[in-house]
Amino acid sequence: MSRTEYSTDPAPFASVAPGLAARGMHVFPVEERGKRPHPILGASGGFKLATTDAGQVAAWATAAPHANIGLVPGPSGLLVLDLDGEDAVPHAAALGSHDGGTLTVQTARGWHRYYKRPAIEHIGNAALAPHLDVRADAGYVLGVGSVHPSGAVYRVLHRRPIAPCPAGVVDALRAKLAPPAPVRSTPRPWRPDDARQGKRLARYLEKVPGGLADGRKQTCYRLACALLHDFGLSVADAAAILDRWNASNAPPLEDRTLTSIVQNAAKYGRHRGAA
Repeated sequence: MSRTEYSTDPAPFASVAPGLAARGMHVFPVEERGKRPHPILGASGGFKLATTDAGQVAAWATAAPHANIGLVPGPSGLLVLDLDGEDAVPHAAALGSHDGGTLTVQTARGWHRYYKRPAIEHIGNAALAPHLDVRADAGYVLGVGSVHPSGAVYRVLHRRPIAPCPAGVVDALRAKLAPPAPVRSTPRPWRPDDARQGKRLARYLEKVPGGLADGRKQTCYRLACALLHDFGLSVADAAAILDRWNASNAPPLEDRTLTSIVQNAAKYGRHRGAA
């Protein structure tokens, strides 16, 4: 559709992020020429620290001017359709998303098409078709001005008004994100007032690696087994802890993947957590 261009801007976050935040975009710093949250956010940071606060964004811009720009679409009122190459184009068209129909950013291998966030309660990361993903509430994209490890710059390809999300995408999301059947689990009762067990859980969680790019599913499964069977947490409590742990990963696991892992751990993973 258009050739890839390469960046000469030495400080993308400092140049671009304050303006995005001023327009209501939730941003945060990403490592220079990378896709992981920037180290200045700390081990417990990640995309959930994204903000529109001018003071915070200015502080990040001073501390890490060369960082890439992370943008969280959902809180910004947006949904981004991520087309990872030409193979995604016909799948997007089948869902009503067409080239030039909305604000479009060229990435290193494909395109980000920006749409208004539809009225769905929670939109997690979702793959709608091969090479066609959605980012909204539970993930992030690199913003305009960011630089891919290859040196390719994320740039505006079609400067159009942001369009409503196509009906086909909305229908596919609703089908994809429909809640799964509840899991039946009979763990040992968890007593929140048991200080000794609470300390034991805290010590265990300190040892669980975070910020993972590889081995996320295996680590998540072991952690889920420990929480459900060794510590006796409910599925809801275990899922809440897993969600916080998952936020630091690069990228985070999709919400449906987390749900599937919790279900499998509840059914099959007794005493495999090694707590």
